[in-house]
Amino acid sequence: HSFPTRRSSDLEISRLTEVNANNWNVPTLSSGDPSFTNNYVLAKLEANNWTVRNMVATNGVGQRHLIAMNATSSDVGLPMGSLVVNANNWSMPNVESLAYFWYDVDSAVEINAKNWNLPKINDVNHIFALHDHLEKIDVTGTLDKPTIESFNRAFEENEELNTVVGLKVTSAAKDLFNLFIHDKKLKNIDTSAWDVSGVEDMRFMFYDNAALESIDVSNWNTHNVKHISDSFDKCPNLVLDLSNLDMTSVEDLYDEIGGYQVFHAASSTYSPNVTNPRRAI
Repeated sequence: HSFPTRRSSDLEISRLTEVNANNWNVPTLSSGDPSFTNNYVLAKLEANNWTVRNMVATNGVGQRHLIAMNATSSDVGLPMGSLVVNANNWSMPNVESLAYFWYDVDSAVEINAKNWNLPKINDVNHIFALHDHLEKIDVTGTLDKPTIESFNRAFEENEELNTVVGLKVTSAAKDLFNLFIHDKKLKNIDTSAWDVSGVEDMRFMFYDNAALESIDVSNWNTHNVKHISDSFDKCPNLVLDLSNLDMTSVEDLYDEIGGYQVFHAASSTYSPNVTNPRRAI
């Protein structure tokens, strides 16, 4: 099924299994612009090479952009969790925030959003948060921009997520709070090339990643990190040595009143294979 390049109100295509929406050119994206909603049987969406000229920011959880999926329809009676979205090579020359852009896309099992042109992007908070079925995300060449300051909750609470490709943090990043919290099936992610030298907040970054086995922090410069409590907490399979991390600026290693350690990474109860959480304090 193919749709011409055009502006549209909601396209309700609840019984289509495949949609080709490549090469669209739209002024902006909002609740009244092109979207694909109530797609209970949609298995493939091709939405490559879009140009979104005028949008400056997404405006939070209340809006859905490109896709708005609902729970399983009683009329159709088919389960969610089969949709593959290819949305590569987008150009959004004026966008400054993509907060909540892919938030809660219930039907998606895979999202490929590679090589986006985002010269002004600053904020990707909650961009891929809260999916029930999403297993794979590829953001190669998209979330590696040297202007992104906040990744707050960007991949939060994806119950089935096991593969993230192409995520790269640059020196502009200040906020990694709750980055992968509650992603219990994520086993490995390449963090070796992350530049965290500007990061101040890492709290709960990999909290409750029960399947996480390996991340590389050997080259991380954490001199500016102020908040790191519970970053690797509840990761029983993670093998990690934090002895090379600089904790001189960290403020939440100890509770100011009780004096007990609140950075639980070395606790045998929570993450038994994460060692040496303190240095130069």
